Amino acid sequence: MTTTTPATPATTPPPIYQISTLGPIGHMNEFNIEKEDFETWVERLELYMDVNRLKEKKVPLLLTLIGSKAYDILRALCTPKKPKEVTYDQLVSKFRDHIKPKPSVLAEKSKSKNG
Repeated sequence: MTTTTPATPATTPPPIYQISTLGPIGHMNEFNIEKEDFETWVERLELYMDVNRLKEKKVPLLLTLIGSKAYDILRALCTPKKPKEVTYDQLVSKFRDHIKPKPSVLAEKSKSKNG
């Protein structure tokens, strides 16, 4: 008497959704404080982080790609904390305010009186 085992139905493994196995999508240059607009560069950095699913690494990426001169400025702006201890939004805001400071109320009043 021979016994046979029942045939098991063939199962298909679940699909694997992967955009790229070769590395990051696109390229992000280091910020050049003398030649580039910070707002435009930050927009590109955020797009780069989105497409490469790197939102959880926003602070390290910003600090790595911002360039040595801009990093030195951020260190001074964040004191006594280290830049890596500050949120991404705070870092961008601090640097933005440093590069393009808001006009003072007194200066604006003086312009309107003299103008």
